[in-house]
Amino acid sequence: ARVVIGARSAIFAPCPNLGAIIIDEEHEDSYKSDNSPRYNACEIAHVRSRVENTLLLMGSATPDVVHYYQANQGDYILLRMENRIGSGFPSVQVCDMRREIELGNRTMFSKPLYDALKEITDSDFQGILLLNRRGYAESVSCRSCGFVYKCPHCNVSLTYHKQNNLLKCHYCGYATYMQPVCPSCGSRYIKAFGRGTQKLEQELEGLFPGITVLRMDADTTMTKGAHHRILKAFEEKKYKLLVGTQMVAKGLDFENVVLVGLIAPDMTLNMPEFKSAERVFRLISQASGRAGRGKHPGKVILQSYQPEHYAVQAAVANDYEAFYSADLQMRKMGYYPPFSRILRLLFSSADEAAAQQEAQTAAELLKERLHAFEDSTHILLSPAPIERIHDKYRWHVIAKYSPKDPKPHMLLHQAVNEILEHNDFARVRLAVDFSPSALL
Repeated sequence: ARVVIGARSAIFAPCPNLGAIIIDEEHEDSYKSDNSPRYNACEIAHVRSRVENTLLLMGSATPDVVHYYQANQGDYILLRMENRIGSGFPSVQVCDMRREIELGNRTMFSKPLYDALKEITDSDFQGILLLNRRGYAESVSCRSCGFVYKCPHCNVSLTYHKQNNLLKCHYCGYATYMQPVCPSCGSRYIKAFGRGTQKLEQELEGLFPGITVLRMDADTTMTKGAHHRILKAFEEKKYKLLVGTQMVAKGLDFENVVLVGLIAPDMTLNMPEFKSAERVFRLISQASGRAGRGKHPGKVILQSYQPEHYAVQAAVANDYEAFYSADLQMRKMGYYPPFSRILRLLFSSADEAAAQQEAQTAAELLKERLHAFEDSTHILLSPAPIERIHDKYRWHVIAKYSPKDPKPHMLLHQAVNEILEHNDFARVRLAVDFSPSALL
């Protein structure tokens, strides 16, 4: 074969006379494998291109911050495409949802978005609405006693799916039927709070009777060929609106779509993740690009609860450089990549004390081995942000160290080998991840 096309594992394809490696959408977290061996296809591509003396070309409209930093440092040749093919960038309007609430608007739609949707219903054009949370509601709680439905196997709230009256855990798959009364106090004042794509679909059909709405999320694309059927129906203009999670934010090219509505795409900004701002900027930028790809100009309405945040401001202005500069400052303050490298050791066990003990032992060993580099090395021991998943308690050790000196990296590898050799795998599972893409 002259050309090999594949997902991240294709980077290992045996090509004896390799001429080029091309990685499209290089910023995608899916290039990082979360299963052992935990490799990043972009890193493997970089090494392979150097070893086999071949071209590596990585493309993105929203480059990974670390890769963009490396390009500015001269590790890559930086090529810019200043102009967009087609009718140009869509206009973007930001709606502060805090102000909408002050004005008495309790719906999921700001007035500008409602007006824009009304125009769509009266025209031949189509629109896409993005809400990056599936289900009907984020949680269900009792207003009498404060009871909250939680997964018995994970330390997370259950998400309500109205279509089949189910409460589901999106981590382990546990599901149960929602009861009409509170299981704790028997009160009937038990209610679903928050919103998901199911609720968005229902509210649209209630506000605009007769409108055809198509939903695309993990629940509607479980069957074989579902992605193709949904996109084909939308392409054939059988539906006015396409509602979905982040899977509708990238790659779609429908020339009849002139409106994109973003429903609180910034709600993950406060997650304990150093890449949270980057992901929000990327989501807004990529989703905005779905509007106005044909002859007609596009319009984007962004509903935000933090419109002053630098990731939102830069995405609205379509200014990657502004976002990059601001995010780089934040990462420098927190000693995160590209100013450091990260090793994460995740210990999980049905016995919380065992997981904690193994994590403590590992942290002490890392501190001991890296004592000579304590000025440039940070070792953190703590429960993982999501403390329990699938009946397993989770503790992690995070080591942040200088990317410029190879010595700490070598010492960490030696220490990890020793930790793996002595870990009690019968009781505690250990996941080793150099350069993790997420820390939850």
